[in-house]
Amino acid sequence: MNQNTKPYYFLYTLPIALWGTFNDLPNAIILAEVAFSLLCIYSDYYKDGRKITFITIYSIFTIVYSYGNYMVVNSIGTANELVYDYYLVKENIEEGLFFTYIANVFCVLGFYYYQRQFKKVIGPFYVMRIDLNRKWVGYVNVAITVGNFLALTGNVPYLVFSPFLISFLFYLTRYAIAKEDNWLLSMCILNTFILSINGLLFDYLRMGTIAPCIAFLIAAFMGKQDIATMFKKALWPVYALLVSTIIVFSFLGQIRNKASGFEKLSGVVDELNKTVLKEGVEEESEEEVESFEARVSNINQTSQVVKVVKEDGYYNGTTIAYLSYAFIPRFVWKDKPIIAQGVWFALRIGKAYIHEGGGGANNSINMTSAGELFMNFGLTGVIVGMFIIGGLCAYMWQISGFTESVNNVLGGMFGLYLFYLATSTFGIDLQFCVTLISYFCLFQLANYLYLYFLNSQRTTHA
Repeated sequence: MNQNTKPYYFLYTLPIALWGTFNDLPNAIILAEVAFSLLCIYSDYYKDGRKITFITIYSIFTIVYSYGNYMVVNSIGTANELVYDYYLVKENIEEGLFFTYIANVFCVLGFYYYQRQFKKVIGPFYVMRIDLNRKWVGYVNVAITVGNFLALTGNVPYLVFSPFLISFLFYLTRYAIAKEDNWLLSMCILNTFILSINGLLFDYLRMGTIAPCIAFLIAAFMGKQDIATMFKKALWPVYALLVSTIIVFSFLGQIRNKASGFEKLSGVVDELNKTVLKEGVEEESEEEVESFEARVSNINQTSQVVKVVKEDGYYNGTTIAYLSYAFIPRFVWKDKPIIAQGVWFALRIGKAYIHEGGGGANNSINMTSAGELFMNFGLTGVIVGMFIIGGLCAYMWQISGFTESVNNVLGGMFGLYLFYLATSTFGIDLQFCVTLISYFCLFQLANYLYLYFLNSQRTTHA
């Protein structure tokens, strides 16, 4: 990667985005975003010795979300409009798309600016380096398999084990591909299926069914960072699983509030039968018929953000005040306000209500990180904020030590969390910063304890 030229790729696409904004051509803005992301992917993979970084995955999923936005925009005025349009403000589409494009550009710029300026880790933190030998890799494989079957027993075990299971699945898959361990790869495929079934049965969020496949495929590619790996026949069952979960995506939305566990599985089968046979199909609510393409779009939210700004003006930081007290433990501050920005946004745009007699709201809508920045500080806030976020992710990527060794279990697991943020393209609210820093501190603590005991043992044996 040529660090001196890559950040300026946006200059090729900015005129297209501006032309689309001022001439009410949303597809032109989407084209600019896709073109910029493709240039980033091309530079990373083909110009930089075929090395994939956090920002490469970010660019890939920016294209995925652009596809979702394209489907929403081009459904307007057609029979499919209600499948994609839940709370879209049509007159604000171009502005929403434009500040999202600017956000993605400056996130990339921040990432590469940090990489160019800081070749070594700054600050008092350690690069994560905990390498497991082959025996311990086997123990991890046994642990994830047992944990997967335990998670099948109910909602609570699934909620407890699933974050660890998907992290270890990612680590083991990457290791298996790098070491060409076919037996371990077969076990990873088996655990991908079981974890996806667990997500189908017990996860309220439908993406829990798809996430294991995405984690597996990213890990498979990262094992050797060779595109030929993705065409291995051994991976075909995972592709089939991914396609299947996408097909039943909308049906999961119809029954996720009505069933859990194995009842949920039978409910999906019933809904599929109704659709195939066209029997007993009733008109569903907007949320229930949500398609996969609509799920990977963000134009509904961003167009509403523009509407709120037009009605209320900029909030000047009031909606992100929680960042000043988020890290204060609740046992220290018992009356600490609950942080629920998605609920606030859903109430503000009239897409949620408070249950009578308490119990909270019935809905939560992400305004996206770019949207929250725009709502508070306008386009300047988007530029500065996303540039800082890109730099922060570059620092986290550097300190993970992800590229140093496929045996690096801590770096691999933390790398997966960074990839999770990349796959969302920060469509979540700025609350992710709190979780990111908390995870970072936990991983640093584990890394520090490992180094401390390792040095203690060396001193003792010496």
